[in-house]
Amino acid sequence: MNILDIYLRKELVAESIGKLPDKVRFTYKMANDYRVIAATGVYGGVTAQGLKCDFFIEYATAPKEEIRKVTEGGGLGEQITQTKTPGTVDITREFQVGVVMSAPDAKVIANWLLQKVAEFEALKVQEQQKKE
Repeated sequence: MNILDIYLRKELVAESIGKLPDKVRFTYKMANDYRVIAATGVYGGVTAQGLKCDFFIEYATAPKEEIRKVTEGGGLGEQITQTKTPGTVDITREFQVGVVMSAPDAKVIANWLLQKVAEFEALKVQEQQKKE
């Protein structure tokens, strides 16, 4: 399936103007709830609609509480204890957004991401060479 099949429903366009257009104009608009998020990972899987990707950020979990001494001047002193599970490193994965997409769209997005990573890495190599 080509891009006109997907976005323009080729048959309808051909019927309305007698032929396929020479160009396609894409207009970009930010949704009212558009936001930029950080993502350090993704969790998800296959669904009836295609794929579901839940993007998350990962960080060390803060203790539930801590106890600190009070200094003679009334300020906070050294930490005495904090609530943590002994022998365990606690990591929080906070989901930021979930995305559902078709398998063909996932392939297009994956290829775009790989292309952008290659461009980023090439820029890093150029920067390193300039320093040497």
